[in-house]
Amino acid sequence: MIYVGVNYVLRKMAATASPVTEIAYEDGTFTVTTTTAFKTNVFKFRLGDEFEETTGDGRTCKSIVSQDGKKWIHKQKDTKEGGLETIIVRDFLDEDMNMELSVGEIVCKRVYKKL
Repeated sequence: MIYVGVNYVLRKMAATASPVTEIAYEDGTFTVTTTTAFKTNVFKFRLGDEFEETTGDGRTCKSIVSQDGKKWIHKQKDTKEGGLETIIVRDFLDEDMNMELSVGEIVCKRVYKKL
């Protein structure tokens, strides 16, 4: 999180968060809602279509989500000049969703349990 410029307080809050992610689908549009005790982040998209989103840390990005089998590949490009590109791979398994977030050479992994 330091790499993308997240401040100290937000990093400490995020480190203690236990996010819940809900994915809904209606008329070709996915809605992804991630909720913690501190914040709720929502973004909507259609597979393969570019969209603008505000990330959980407040960055504005041009994004696109594609699908490869049971995986979503979510590419975010910060709209600021020289902004970073983030790649989030969500692998949907029977009981889990494994998420891998990459920024440059930094990789973060999180496992979400199905409720």
